Amino acid sequence: MTLGDVTADGVERAAVEFDRLGREVFLDHYGFGKARSYFLVHGGRRYDSKAVVGVAHGFDRPDLGPLQPQDFSGGEATVAARLRVLGFHVENYSRGIPWAEEERILVLDLYLRAGRLGKADLRVEELCRDLAALTVHSTRPVPYRGRSADTVALKLGNFAWLDPNEEGGASNFAKGDADVWDRYASDEDALAATVAAIKEERRLPAEPPAQTPRTSRVRVEAQHVEQFRFFVPGQDIEATRREQSLVMAYVEHLESQGHKVTRGRYRPDGSDSVLASDLVDETDGVLYEAKGDVRRASVRMAIGQLLDYRRFEPSSMGLAVLLPRQPVQDLIELILTVPAAAVWRTNDGFASVQP
Repeated sequence: MTLGDVTADGVERAAVEFDRLGREVFLDHYGFGKARSYFLVHGGRRYDSKAVVGVAHGFDRPDLGPLQPQDFSGGEATVAARLRVLGFHVENYSRGIPWAEEERILVLDLYLRAGRLGKADLRVEELCRDLAALTVHSTRPVPYRGRSADTVALKLGNFAWLDPNEEGGASNFAKGDADVWDRYASDEDALAATVAAIKEERRLPAEPPAQTPRTSRVRVEAQHVEQFRFFVPGQDIEATRREQSLVMAYVEHLESQGHKVTRGRYRPDGSDSVLASDLVDETDGVLYEAKGDVRRASVRMAIGQLLDYRRFEPSSMGLAVLLPRQPVQDLIELILTVPAAAVWRTNDGFASVQP
């Protein structure tokens, strides 16, 4: 009786038997103990590798029957090697829990927000809870679910080593750490979208297909309102941009004059993120960015967004800042220097100053 008798079909049938009986009954029935280090990963599930191989032998060689635990040894050179030869994936927990990409991304997000933290930091403890809740851990053996504060602190140190702005760090980073750093450290908008997707248990965003256009047009809809988060000590308040009603009122105003109004969507080269403008008046060729107040910070942000979007538009495209009321003269002059038009709502409709 040798492991060479075990085939892929036998392993498949043993896995089906494992699923049918359940882990506890399967191990007890065939006399195997629980695996400590090596697990067969198949069909999104994990199986005690030595037990599955022993039972597979019985399916492949019914004349000899299943192998007993004392008939062979488990481990890298025997069971794991045979399963890999047959094309199966085996995880070795004797070397620690393999880091999933989702985990690395959440740790990078914390690093870019807070820097290198110690294991006693409350933010590290909170991240440990988030990591334990990931679906990637749900199928792992109970002793191997989640991450300790020590391992999270070490991974933060790995990213500190990769950070050119940080001195020191932990140099024993993995290739997966470097890959995540290269992909997201310079594109924090894409990182934020990916973190949200992970926490909502959606699939990781794929790389944008090469044929995706850099610039496209979509309809302006009332539900297009974007949301953003304020981080306040002790609470996380989600606010809704107040300019939505302003945008829709101006759309109605332009369409009543026979103008075609859309929104621009822009994909920067080499980025996973997609930018979206508030309005594009395709009839007059004007790109609008709206704000729900007339504060200087809001106007300056609108100008920056317009200049960002303008890169994707024809050079003839005009710019305009749309506001809920007339701002002070100094802000109007700031907008005109872009050059862009200042447009605001009045009791009778809308007024503007052109550059």
